[in-house]
Amino acid sequence: DTKLSNDIQFVTANSTTGYFANVGDTERRGFEGGIGGKYNKLFLGANYGYVDARYKSAWSSLNGDVVSGNKIPGIPNQTLKIRAAYDVTSKLLVGTNLILVSGQYAHGDEVNQQIKVPGYGVMNLDVRYKLNDELSLFALAKY
Repeated sequence: DTKLSNDIQFVTANSTTGYFANVGDTERRGFEGGIGGKYNKLFLGANYGYVDARYKSAWSSLNGDVVSGNKIPGIPNQTLKIRAAYDVTSKLLVGTNLILVSGQYAHGDEVNQQIKVPGYGVMNLDVRYKLNDELSLFALAKY
């Protein structure tokens, strides 16, 4: 539970520019939990987060009047992260993670009048090769 006074938010002016503005009070309430473990050479883990981020003060944006209770744009309510990794050898690890994010209001829609941006998922594949105790090579591919 986080409550901020005189919060500074990035406010979108148009499709290419914006500015920072003091927007009064804001609140973010939520929780996060995770579980993970390793069995032999396989690691599996999952994390879930929920946040309800809202303006708690009324203020005027370029797109209209924001009222207390409007959701803060750009902050999804739910996020799920799933990770799997395998130690091929003592020096080589391959892994993947899946990130799923719920819908959210787009930046610039502080008044919450547009349809939410749909949720999305991202999958990452990674490889790490340990050269020695101090140095590793790492590669990441995003899909």
